[in-house]
Amino acid sequence: MSQYEERIEVYSAEEIEGTYTTKRDWTSPVLVLTSRASVQPDRNFEMRSPERDLAQERLVVYLPYTEAIDDQHRVKWRGLWYEVDGPPDLWPYGSTRHTLLKIWRAKNG
Repeated sequence: MSQYEERIEVYSAEEIEGTYTTKRDWTSPVLVLTSRASVQPDRNFEMRSPERDLAQERLVVYLPYTEAIDDQHRVKWRGLWYEVDGPPDLWPYGSTRHTLLKIWRAKNG
């Protein structure tokens, strides 16, 4: 059995120049990478108040060593979209070469 049992997809989006800022247009994302991965829970955060009901799901993703991913990409796992939180950590040493990503998504309600 492989340690990478989950399937993830990594997407990129075109940058759109605005008047004051540059942002990414996620209406037509482009598939950058499809890979097997090990997805582990990181931590969850909930903020409850009468005005806001918000929860964050955070995960740690281990995948085979690759430099094709950066913090401007998004990850799709089990049909849900996640943001990449910070630059990937690359571990290019020995037999355990891998890339580590931290991903998150916000949930309302």
